[in-house]
Amino acid sequence: SWTFRDITEQKAAAEAIKESETRFRTMAEATEVLIGVADEVSNVTYFNKAWVDLTGRPMEDLLKLGWTDLLHPEDKDRVVDTYLSAFENQESYKLEFRILNRNGEYSWLLTKVPGRFHPDGTFAGYISASIDITDRKEAEEKIKDARELLETTFQNVPSAIYNFDKTGKILYLNEIGANQIGYATAEEVLAEKDVFQLRKRAYETFTVLNEQGEPMPVDQNSTALTFKTGESSEVVSQLINKKTGASLWLLSRATPIYDDNDQLIKVLSTSTDITLQKAAAEAIKVSEVKFRVLSETIPNMIWTAQPDGKRNFFNQYMLDYTGKTSNELYGDGWHQMIAPLDLERTLKHWHHSIQTGEDYTNENRWRHRDGSYQWFLAHAIAQKDEEGNVVGWIGSCTDITEQKAFTEALEIKVKERTYQLHLQNETFKIAEKIAKFGSYKWNLKTDSLEYSDNLFRLFDCKPNEFIPSIEKFLSFIHPDDLQQVTKNGEETKETGKLAEIPYRIISKTGKIKHLRSSVSFTGGDDNSILIGTVQDISKDVEAAIKLRTKNIELENSNAELASFSYVASHDLKEPLRKIRTFSNLIIETENFSEKTQDYFNRMTSAAERMQNLIDSLLDFSRVNQSEMVFEPCDLNLLVEVSKDDLQIKISEKQVTIEYDNLPVIMGVCIQISQLITNLLENAIKYSRPEVKPLIRITASIIEGKKIEHPSANKKTKYHAIEFADNGIGFEQEYEKKIFGLFQRLHGNDEYSGTGIGLGIVKKIVTYHDGFVVAEGQPNIGATFKIYIPIT
Repeated sequence: SWTFRDITEQKAAAEAIKESETRFRTMAEATEVLIGVADEVSNVTYFNKAWVDLTGRPMEDLLKLGWTDLLHPEDKDRVVDTYLSAFENQESYKLEFRILNRNGEYSWLLTKVPGRFHPDGTFAGYISASIDITDRKEAEEKIKDARELLETTFQNVPSAIYNFDKTGKILYLNEIGANQIGYATAEEVLAEKDVFQLRKRAYETFTVLNEQGEPMPVDQNSTALTFKTGESSEVVSQLINKKTGASLWLLSRATPIYDDNDQLIKVLSTSTDITLQKAAAEAIKVSEVKFRVLSETIPNMIWTAQPDGKRNFFNQYMLDYTGKTSNELYGDGWHQMIAPLDLERTLKHWHHSIQTGEDYTNENRWRHRDGSYQWFLAHAIAQKDEEGNVVGWIGSCTDITEQKAFTEALEIKVKERTYQLHLQNETFKIAEKIAKFGSYKWNLKTDSLEYSDNLFRLFDCKPNEFIPSIEKFLSFIHPDDLQQVTKNGEETKETGKLAEIPYRIISKTGKIKHLRSSVSFTGGDDNSILIGTVQDISKDVEAAIKLRTKNIELENSNAELASFSYVASHDLKEPLRKIRTFSNLIIETENFSEKTQDYFNRMTSAAERMQNLIDSLLDFSRVNQSEMVFEPCDLNLLVEVSKDDLQIKISEKQVTIEYDNLPVIMGVCIQISQLITNLLENAIKYSRPEVKPLIRITASIIEGKKIEHPSANKKTKYHAIEFADNGIGFEQEYEKKIFGLFQRLHGNDEYSGTGIGLGIVKKIVTYHDGFVVAEGQPNIGATFKIYIPIT
């Protein structure tokens, strides 16, 4: 038999449920809210796409209780317990927890989980909705940290902090604020209730003075002023404890705070202990006075500037040099004193220092008050506070005109030398092309070698004829040099340095060659690559042997030449003596016309000059004879000897020679005596006819670093011996000329002489490792300064 039952309604309901389920899943997949569905026995049956996107896990890993594996360890027990408890009690719940996201980080979720129930009221599970609240949680954490930081800051800043409401009631202060005005704790201050009581207590404990040292009324402190005026205020005051006498300087600031309706709601006040700053300011003031006094005693241009580079102080030396007033130089006024060609470069360097705080150094020309320009070395150092901020500049300008002149002369010589080196480098390149040098690369780690073509040729081999190796290289070494070369190679590997000792090889063709190697390392810190060059010095060795032979021949020749010069000079003097003798006899015994007598006189005079010249040349040649011995020389005794030698000339011209307590110096006494005689004779010769000659000899000791002369050794002390006269003098431009052999500033008709005397002086001083300087003024006199090292 058949039975039928109408299930139309059930089918319609199933279709409706199915349609509803489809709409739910479509909606859930489209939303960014994390949706999850759990059945009545706590199994999760569905997570939407947002869950998969957040966690980066496939759906099957998340279902049931798989999602709990992603919970933060600190949250897992709490979340699982709440989840299971809710199922047990069939209750809705809400949670905040962290879950691992696809980036390996934890995201905060806010989850609301309402219960699901069937139409008949039976429990069907849960549908959860979660949103990502990571940003909010991080913001809350930052706010919490900020509050803690602010509270910690208030308690640790080296300033008192007060917060008053609009009535003057104290809302907050830190411990420093309490201690600063005589309270033990902040709680004691809060008990005072208002700012007025606080002021009263402070004035009972302290004597309060303003910056001028006058008593400060109660209503003149910063907080009182702000409550009175409604505006920010700043006050500096001194608190003197009435019991202990201890002094405290405070910088107090008060700021009003208004609401949106411009109504006063609070006053924030700070009070900072500036006792140390006050003391420092006073010390700076004293230091400033000392600085200004010192700056006026230094023979340099001294100046100061503000942080922005504006100049604000110039010492008197600078004002005297420029001929300007301080007002004319203030700010950027000093620009007008810089040579136009130097100004752009000067300002570029100066602005760079201002922007970076780095030391300023520059060379430029400054205009003198007479319109001329001199070179100065400018240097400035930034004055900085504890935070490294520039608070000012101190600078100086040192006259380097003479140094620049010397440098320019030196640069000319350097250019000449550079040109010569350029020619030498070109010659060296040509030498490389014709295989005079070879090079190699030695990898010390792999012990592999690479040779250049020229190095193969040095061994009389064709390029790449053999595979380079240490063993192959050693096979070319001359047997007598093999041990030393091997030792040098081992030391090079260990120390990185090569003893450049020449060695010999026997080339492929049997030729013996002299070689020399040099090396340098590359390849980084491990110095694993050695680059070397090998030079064939066979011709140099041959040349050195020839040179030694030539030097021996030259020494013998010089000895013979010296002997010849001496004999020749003495042989020349004898005929000259006879010419003078017989000329004088003829003039005395015969009567000649005035013209004939003039001819004889000229002949006699010429013979005398010739004899003087020979004597001077002999003196000049004796200066650096090797047998001379250094010994103590008493200058006082040597001056007396010279006076005796020149007694006739001294008497004829009524010469006065002044000296006193001259030193004993180390030298060749016979040469020093000759030097003194030549200088005295020179001063007597070039005296003025209408003025009695006066020669002053003085001596002192001076450090080399204080002598402005290129020959001065800065680490040595010198005897400075001066010969000053009141003769005809000379133009300073002829200083160097007068020391040259046969150099004269006057003709024989004016002043007799050979032009060798001062040349001998210079040679003697040079022989003693010293130098001589001459200074002259026409018709006033000349001064010769002799500098001889004490050692």
